[in-house]
Formats: sequence, structure tokens, C-alpha cells
Amino acid sequence: MKLAIWVIGQYHSPYIKTGVEEYLSRLQKYLPTEWEHIVSSKAKKTLNPDQQKVIEAEAVLKKIKPGDKFICLDEYGKTISSVELSQLMQKCMIEVPGRLILLIGGAYGLSDILLKQSLMNLSLSKLTFTHQFAWLITVEQLYRAMTILANEPYHHE
Repeated sequence: MKLAIWVIGQYHSPYIKTGVEEYLSRLQKYLPTEWEHIVSSKAKKTLNPDQQKVIEAEAVLKKIKPGDKFICLDEYGKTISSVELSQLMQKCMIEVPGRLILLIGGAYGLSDILLKQSLMNLSLSKLTFTHQFAWLITVEQLYRAMTILANEPYHHE
């Protein structure tokens, strides 16, 4: 299995980019990981949030290949622990024939079109984060999950 993390939008903060790149490089030790920005519509100023989310969903769906499965990160998704995330990753590494895509929406979140088609919808926390903080938290938690599976000391229960 390959891991893909798709995010809608571009970096605005250099420290987020630095942190994401650090954890992406750490993740490569455990499984092939790709990071991709899905650029949102240039016409977004004329669209309402729901229209924007539909356009973003269409862009995402065009990129999904047969055998790929995706998980949406959504504020209303299921909250799980880091250990449960490691168990989910282990299960996906066995069962997902293509890529496992973790999808993080833009400032308005993800369209119901994607949420209904996803393998599952996860929430990072009951707290609200900017979508760029969600990027950093996601890659750190994926790295933590992989160190749990490898029984390495990064995670202390």
C-alpha cells in the first residue's frame, strides 16, 4: 500500500510547510508516502462555500484510481486514539490494494459527495483547527501510528 495525503489549498505559513516536510520525510521510513495539493477553483470569490466544495470534490474524484480508498478528515468524523489510528493503518496496509488517500478539505471542509463515498470519516479532535494545522497534525499522527506499529519509543502510552 502507498499512502497519499491530499490537501485542498496551498501553504500560507512557512513553519507549517517545514513541519509537514519533516514528518513526511520520517514517514518514508515506514511506507511510501506522497503529498499533493489540490488547487481550489480560481473562481472561488464568486462561489458560495457549498459550490466551492462541490468543485473541489469533482477535482478530487477525477484523481482517484481503481484500487484506491480514501478517508476524509472532517470535524464531524469519528474521533479515534493514536493507537486506534495505528490499528487502522495496519488494517489498511493489508486490505487496500492501491493507495490509501487521506483527504483534508479546504477552509470550508469537504463536500457530502466525498464524505458519503469515503472508507470512513475521521476527526482529529473535538477542537477546531485551521486546515493547515490539520495538515501538520495529520502527518505527525501518521508518523506516530507507524512508530506504534514498529514498537518504537516515539509514542509513550
